[in-house]
Amino acid sequence: MRLPPTHTIPTIKWSHSPRDGPRTGITVSAAEYRARYQGKHEGLPPGWNLGINTVRPCNGQTSPKHYFWRDSDPTRQRFWYPIPMRELSSPPTISHRPQFLHGKTQLVTDLQIVTVYPQLGKDNDPKRCADALIRTPEGKWVGYIRLNKSIDSLPGPGDPNNTEYHCHLIELSRGSTHYHERLLDRYVEYLYPEMVVAIPRDDVYEFVNVMWIEMVEWGMAQRKAVGRVLKSAWSRTSRVDFDATIC
Repeated sequence: MRLPPTHTIPTIKWSHSPRDGPRTGITVSAAEYRARYQGKHEGLPPGWNLGINTVRPCNGQTSPKHYFWRDSDPTRQRFWYPIPMRELSSPPTISHRPQFLHGKTQLVTDLQIVTVYPQLGKDNDPKRCADALIRTPEGKWVGYIRLNKSIDSLPGPGDPNNTEYHCHLIELSRGSTHYHERLLDRYVEYLYPEMVVAIPRDDVYEFVNVMWIEMVEWGMAQRKAVGRVLKSAWSRTSRVDFDATIC
């Protein structure tokens, strides 16, 4: 049985730079290909072909009428749209780790993060990264985040130090999927009773990918963790435009 697809849509134009150098734009080639070729039947990139999709829809989600495949792939793996591919004969590009990441995004400061603990059926290794849930000041659960701390480094349940964190969250991108049991390792929020009431199981789960940041000084921040917030909840927050520099 096919798993429901996950769609991710970039919403931020990112660039990078060294400490005292110019900014260089980051190109998301896959997103450019999607915008350029999805639904197109002509003018495809060299080596790509169009096929008719006869696969039944998954979880009630409509599948595209056409799919794309490559001449050089004997398995004819199907794609919803052509994607950029590097030929094996071409040399790899040289990558480096920039000092700063820049992007004009939106900042939210009126949500809270509360640590939680693994649910039944999850790996109970105390060294794995701890889970946390995101809620409004009124106590409504609206998101999930994976901390960069191990479970055994946090205060235990009932510990008076186990309080919520007031946080700064910035938008990274937007996405959507459908519920499926085989995706529970990827969408852990479905395992937590607090979040289950907020996430539709029979409808499209739309979310905003977010980064929890710690402000070093205004406009400069450090990454603490990444997660997801319900799109409907994010739209109700008090967002402000934010020119982020992540160091």
